[in-house]
Amino acid sequence: MRILICHVAYRTRGGEDVVVDTESTLLRDAGHDVEVVNPQSEEFDALPMATKMRIAASRGDHPYGRQLVADAIQRFDPDIVHFHNLYPNFGWGAMAEAADRGCGVVQTLHNYRLSCLNGLHFLMDEGVICERCRPGDFGPGIARGCYRGSRAQSAVMARWLTGQWNLLRRRRVPHMSLAISDFQRDRLVADGLDPRLIRVKVNCVPRLQQHADRKGVSERGGVVFVGRASREKGALELVEAWPLDAPHLTLAGDGPLVSRLTAMAGRNVSVVGAVSRHQVLTMVEAALVLAAPSLCLEGAAPLTVLEGMARGTPPVVFAGGAAEHVAEQVSPECVATRGSFGNFVQRCLDICRSSDWASLSGRSIQVIDHGFAASREIAGLASAYDEAAAARRRMPA
Repeated sequence: MRILICHVAYRTRGGEDVVVDTESTLLRDAGHDVEVVNPQSEEFDALPMATKMRIAASRGDHPYGRQLVADAIQRFDPDIVHFHNLYPNFGWGAMAEAADRGCGVVQTLHNYRLSCLNGLHFLMDEGVICERCRPGDFGPGIARGCYRGSRAQSAVMARWLTGQWNLLRRRRVPHMSLAISDFQRDRLVADGLDPRLIRVKVNCVPRLQQHADRKGVSERGGVVFVGRASREKGALELVEAWPLDAPHLTLAGDGPLVSRLTAMAGRNVSVVGAVSRHQVLTMVEAALVLAAPSLCLEGAAPLTVLEGMARGTPPVVFAGGAAEHVAEQVSPECVATRGSFGNFVQRCLDICRSSDWASLSGRSIQVIDHGFAASREIAGLASAYDEAAAARRRMPA
């Protein structure tokens, strides 16, 4: 099968970008022909002002995005076009263009963008979950300037997302939508998306050959946080609550709060900022616990949690949301009372000192091997692609 993957890269590299890379590699390894169209968000900034204005006024269907995908289809001749992040360069019109050109269309919905302008259902300034907006009804988010802190940009994003929601809900384009967890899918169906048009395809972690050689408790130490240094990830509150007599806490990841976190760090806290993926995985494998205190409703367990578990590092997460379902399969000890950083820190300390740590480590690996294996992801993608191609064939010429 020939598969064209379309994804607008984020300004700060994150989990979605990693998923695109991982899936591309897995599909190639499975024998498929794959091409990736991966424009950078910064490319939008460099466009002529007239083009940017036309895109902003387009409600998400604009010639620029359609031409991007049309050129790629003409060059590569794919059977399937799989979209990830659409905005700003593609817009949902690119999905319609792919269908118009006879391709099967699939889109992975990685976040809550269809029902929240910032995609998180989280108020950055107040640090709390917010669910005032719904698909097609973004008035509260526009008033608060929830997209990039700008009411004007929020109004533009609201028009784009409303157009995309109508496209999906009214079946204006034959397609298959992929949610990344049951939790996320159930919310979209409750909002009105046809359950026949959305299925769950979890993110995977490729199986590690070195399971037998993973580091044991005597070779590890401390707690590691890996994620964007931003309010919704809970890093500020974690550092504030971290006791001076606790094991060492290391925070890795770039973002707007790196300087503030560095200033707050005590003698047993290190803020390393942006590091390579190899360095991140090395730090995770050397830690006793992976701390993931997200304050927002993650669409799925963060990829860093899954990668840590694959390396035998037990996670600690807050109750509520998709991450809880994964962590509780390791142990109830891995789930803290939502919003209580005192309880969260205590969970981290208890696991660090646990005489049962080796068992928790082994169960972490088992959960990944059974529920997040690469073979499962490939099977899920293949099924979605087959269904998207069949849907396209059923459409009248």
